[in-house]
Amino acid sequence: MKKLRLLFLSFFIVGLISTTALFGQTTGDFRSAGSGTWATLGTWQTYNGTAWVAASSIPDSALAPVTKVTTIRSPHNVTVDATIGVRKVTVDAGATVTVNGTPVVLYIATEGMTVNGTLTLVGEVPAAAPYSVTNTTGTLTIGNGGVVNYNQTSTTSATKGGPPTATWQTGSTLNVNSIGGATASGFGTGNGQDFYNLNWDVATQGTFGWGFNNTIGGTVKILRTGTAGRVQLFGGSDGTLNIMGDLIVSGAASLTSCGTSSVTHDTINLYGKLNVNTTGNFSVSRGSQGSKADSTG
Repeated sequence: MKKLRLLFLSFFIVGLISTTALFGQTTGDFRSAGSGTWATLGTWQTYNGTAWVAASSIPDSALAPVTKVTTIRSPHNVTVDATIGVRKVTVDAGATVTVNGTPVVLYIATEGMTVNGTLTLVGEVPAAAPYSVTNTTGTLTIGNGGVVNYNQTSTTSATKGGPPTATWQTGSTLNVNSIGGATASGFGTGNGQDFYNLNWDVATQGTFGWGFNNTIGGTVKILRTGTAGRVQLFGGSDGTLNIMGDLIVSGAASLTSCGTSSVTHDTINLYGKLNVNTTGNFSVSRGSQGSKADSTG
C-alpha cells in the first residue's frame, strides 16, 4: 500500500509539472484570438488568472510587468499596420505576423520576438532608418522552421530595401522576393549577418551586389533574378562567403561572385554541391572585374 501511495504521488507530481509546462500562462498574458490587425482589440485574448477572455487592451512594450507574454497562434495572421513596440512575443509554427510597409515600424524591445512561424514584410520600403522591423533593446530570433518573407517594394526606383536583422537559427529561412526599388544596387540594411537557408526569387531587378562577408549555414537557392538582372555575391568589396550547404542556380537566374571595375579579393567556400540547371548561369566574374595581385615578399 505504501508503494502504491508513493507511485500515485509520483504520477501526481509528474502530471503537475506537465500541466504547468503546457499551461504556463500568467495573469495578463496575451494570445491571438483570430486573424486581424495588431491594434484591434478583437484580435486578442488575455488571461485573467483562470481563463482566457476578451482583451481590454492590446499587447505593447509599455505593459507591466515584464513577464507578460504575447503568443500568435496557428493559423492566425496578425497584421502590423500602425507603429507598435512589442516585447516577449512568440509566433507559433503555422502563424504569421505581417508588417505592412512605411511608415509603419515594428519595434522589438526587451525579451525580444521569436518567430517559429512566418514574418512577412510587404508594402512600401522605408527610405531610411528606422526600417520596418527595428531592434531597440530586444532581439529578433528566427527559430528552426521559421520563415521571413521579404517583399517590400518602392515607387522610387533606386530606394534600397533590406531583410530584418535577426539571429537566424538552424533550419530558418529567408525568402527574398524584392530588392526594394527596381534599380536598387544593394541592400540598405540587413546584409551583414549570417543566415541559414536563403531563397532568392526576385522578378524585377537589375545588377544587384549583396556585399557578403558572412556564413550561410544551409542552402542558397537563386531561383529568379529578373529578365536581365543578376546577383553579385560581393559587389565591389573584398569578402568571404561560407556556404555550408548546397548552392543552386535554377531557371533563368544569373549569379556571379563579382563584376565591377573595382579590384577585389573574394572567396566562396562551398561545403555542399553546386547545381546549375536549365538556363541558369553561374560565373566567377562578370563585367569589368579586374585582377588583384598578391605579394608574399
